[in-house]
Formats: sequence, structure tokens, C-alpha cells
Amino acid sequence: MARDALIIQFTTSGEPADLELLFGFSESLSAGLIRNRSGEVDGNDFGEGRMNVFVYPRTGYLSACVDAVKAYLKYHKLLHRGIIVRRTKSENHHVLWPEGYDGNYERC
Repeated sequence: MARDALIIQFTTSGEPADLELLFGFSESLSAGLIRNRSGEVDGNDFGEGRMNVFVYPRTGYLSACVDAVKAYLKYHKLLHRGIIVRRTKSENHHVLWPEGYDGNYERC
């Protein structure tokens, strides 16, 4: 059965430093979500100028999970660069952060 998920997306220039950023952020976020029990990181991908981190919020903890993701984005000085998208079970995508986002979200 499909689950709701969060996708944290960053743009990338394809430089090796971007992959280091992706893996470092992903690892740090994973440890934090385990500690606060609001969700779990389920991997990442990259391509076509974008890179993603996938998170499954714990049932009933969507808001806490989003708050934790934003806190880790801020800690890593990426809050201005990341987009948080909610993917519903029915495969609809809704940008949760930044609020009022009017750009395009595209899966890579």
C-alpha cells in the first residue's frame, strides 16, 4: 500500500560538492527523525538538475516531521534552497515549503 511521503528537493549544478551536500543532509536528517520519532528517511535520488531526499512521516506526525525537516534545513543553511513537497498516496504533489511557493516542482 502506498504511503504519504515528503520529498525534499534541491537544485544541483552536478558538482561533486552537491552530492556531498545531499548525502550529508540526508544522513543528518535521518538521525534526527529517528531521535524525535516523527519519520524516517527512505533514500535519495538525483538527476536533471535536481536532487531529492525521500521521507516517510510516521502516521499522525506529518506536521512534526515537516517541522523537523525545516529545522535540519535551517541548521545546514539550506532553508532558502530546499523545497518540501508532500506526495499523497494517490500520487498528488503539494509544495508545503516555502509557504506560498509559486515555482515549478518537477520530479527528477
